[in-house]
Amino acid sequence: MEALIAKPFTIKSLDDRELLVPITDIINPETVIKLEEEGMIKEDRLQPLKGNLYISFHITFPTFITLDDKKILQQIL
Repeated sequence: MEALIAKPFTIKSLDDRELLVPITDIINPETVIKLEEEGMIKEDRLQPLKGNLYISFHITFPTFITLDDKKILQQIL
């Protein structure tokens, strides 16, 4: 359900911070979100830089929904 309603969520970063992942559209199996400068540190430069963190999604769609749930989804969508 959360994939359909574009609900933002948090994840824990590699340095133990909570990162808010902004979701503005419906999530589908091809969705990839980029969080700039939240990835691995690139230390092969004069000044270390943080890379980008890419988040991809594995979505499992229900194989069955009740008639009541179908009606609710039709009203929402």
